[in-house]
Amino acid sequence: MTKDVMRKLIKDWNMQIVTIEGEERIQARPRSQQELNKYGEWVKANKNVLIAEIKAIENEKVEREAKIQAIEGLEELKAAIAAQEQYEYERQKRWESESLSSILPEPPNVDVEALKIKHPRAWAYIRAEGWTNASHYAKAAAGRVALERIINGDDHDQAIADMEAEWNAYTEQHIWD
Repeated sequence: MTKDVMRKLIKDWNMQIVTIEGEERIQARPRSQQELNKYGEWVKANKNVLIAEIKAIENEKVEREAKIQAIEGLEELKAAIAAQEQYEYERQKRWESESLSSILPEPPNVDVEALKIKHPRAWAYIRAEGWTNASHYAKAAAGRVALERIINGDDHDQAIADMEAEWNAYTEQHIWD
């Protein structure tokens, strides 16, 4: 079984390591009885290999999160954007109420545009992250690629340019679909 197939099995079965009476074991939830019949014996025979791979996956997740946390200004920019969005929401809500329309909320003391300029890598991360949630699979895929490039330290401007170029090429190719 290749590493990719093993990782897919770990993900599909939601495998986790549990310790019972000092022994590491695998807790899994096969998607079907057919899969259990097909891979069950292999999983039992290769328990130690699977445990090592599950640990490697967890370490990769920790390292990835550390890289994200190391993006300068990311939390500050996210907080500023959230404050601005909350202000816009409250303002709109008050405009819709006749009794509150003359009492507008206090605008946040943040300059999102200045923070975008000050922290361009963080802004690129947020843009790519937004694309990963796109409803179209090709746009979301372009966003995922750009996001991973930004996380791994590639040039953020080039990652965003490539992301947009990939989406533009897709839309031009499928304009009449």
